[in-house]
Parts: sequence; structure tokens; C-alpha cells
Amino acid sequence: MIKILIVDDDKVICKHLAKFFSDKLGHKCFTVTNPLEALPLIEKEAPHVVLLDVFMDQMNGLEVLKQIKAKYGNSIKVIMITVAGEESQNQARTLGADDFIRKPFDEMYLRDVVMEKIQEVLGYRRKDAISPGKIPAILVVDDEVETVREISYFLNRVIECQVDTAENGNKALALIEKKDYDLVFLDIKMPGMSGLELMKKIKTVKPLPDIIMVTGYSDADVAQTARDQGAIDYIPKPIYLENFKRKLKSLLEKKGKYFEKGS
Repeated sequence: MIKILIVDDDKVICKHLAKFFSDKLGHKCFTVTNPLEALPLIEKEAPHVVLLDVFMDQMNGLEVLKQIKAKYGNSIKVIMITVAGEESQNQARTLGADDFIRKPFDEMYLRDVVMEKIQEVLGYRRKDAISPGKIPAILVVDDEVETVREISYFLNRVIECQVDTAENGNKALALIEKKDYDLVFLDIKMPGMSGLELMKKIKTVKPLPDIIMVTGYSDADVAQTARDQGAIDYIPKPIYLENFKRKLKSLLEKKGKYFEKGS
């Protein structure tokens, strides 16, 4: 389970952010309005991401940032939530801040930044904990950045895996020629080379990997054509986590390579 710590002396902001990330995204959230309580809670819960206000009465957020980075480095990502100007942001960068969100913030932009940092920290924590080659290798191919981010994010929430991405068929083909993937998520409609065309090209160089086509609801007939040509299944857009998790678990369990994340 992903853990997020929110440190802000404004109780309303703490409550709002906790509700957003827990109710809408399913993460476990902790809130601290007294920054002096942040480090003991970090020691206890080891959050993946800390959302940290800069200006607080009991302790400046920059000092909290300094202590977090000195002890935990890149194993915890710190996003500064602030109205601070360029000078404070430069100080925060020097101390190791991973990103900035200015108040008032847009929820969707905040979600995207947090999702990106979660993926980074999961990769960092796995680097020393899991030996390469013992976990599934998965390729995500889609020209839509949001879809690639969403699938990669879901994968990192559900299993231990190595995820590569490609934004077009040519790049995907080059990766597949060099590496054996346990699973490929492949968009059907892409400019230049469609998913169906890519499948045909793959067959000319090596056996087709297990492919899950990703498609809009209106593409159901095309998705069935993809299955007829060798895809093992398809996932409709929009992608929902629980449906994604069930399908992924079933497929990888058959390969003996399912590694569910603990809490």
C-alpha cells in the first residue's frame, strides 16, 4: 500500500488532501499539523511521499526537508506545497526537494506529480531489495502519455515488476527485439504503426509475447480481431484498478511470476 504523509499547519488543507488521496486513489494517508511530529511518524511509517508545507509556525518546512533528506535520501520523495517565491524554492532544491506545488493547487496536477514521484520511489526501493531477472518484465506501449503513466502506476501498486515504456510501434519493436517481456500492454490505435501492425512485425522476428491490447469501448470489434491475431486479452479504457488487478493477477499466476505487494 502506498503511504503519503501530509505536513501542513493548516488543518483544512491536511483534511482535504488526505481525503483526496485516500478516497479517490486508495492510498493510506497520515496528516501532521505540527512539523515537530513529522520525523517520528516518518520513522514509524516509512511513507513513500511527503507533501510538505514551507511556512509553518513550529518549524520551517525547509528544516524538516533537510532532516528527511539527510536521513532517508531518495527513498522518500518530498514535494513542497507552498506559496513561497523563487528564493525559497531554490533553497529547497539545494536541500533535495523533489518537486513543488504552488498554492492554490490544481488537484489533477497534484495527482500527476505525486503519481510520478511514487513510481520513482518504488523503483528506488526495489533497486536494492529485489534481484533483477526474478520479477516480471513488462512493456507498456501507448502514444498517450496519461495512459502510459496510469498503467505504469497501477503496475507499481499491484506487483513487483520491471516496467519499460514506448510511445510508438517502432520504439516498442526495437525493445522487444532486444528483450523478452513477460507481458506487453499494447494500444490498438497509434499514429505511424497501429498495435495490430506491430503484432505482425513482431512475429517476423520472434515468437509473440503475451500481449494485452488496450482499447476504447468503441474498439471492441477491433480488440477481438487482435485476440484472433494472437493477443491474449484486452482491457477497455478507462482503466479501473480492481479490474486491472484481477486480470493481471490471473495472467501472471499462470506464468508463475505473480508477486503481490505487501501492505
